[in-house]
Amino acid sequence: MTFLPQEVIIRKRDGEVLTRGEIGQFIAGLTEGSVSHAQAARSPWRCFFRDMSLDERVALTEAMRDSGTVLDWSELDGPDRR
Repeated sequence: MTFLPQEVIIRKRDGEVLTRGEIGQFIAGLTEGSVSHAQAARSPWRCFFRDMSLDERVALTEAMRDSGTVLDWSELDGPDRR
């Protein structure tokens, strides 16, 4: 099945809950350039008016985190991470 960013935007506009896969593909499309600037601008607007479930917010955060280089802070001195 082909990923169409406009379908994800329409589903969110219609109040549907997006899957982790859809969110991941959308973010991947942003980083690789297959999602247009106009589509990227519409997505937050739709989420603002339709809200996002906790699962959607977690999936979005993780997809954004994993979309580029992840820094390893374990070798730095800092607060105790217990």
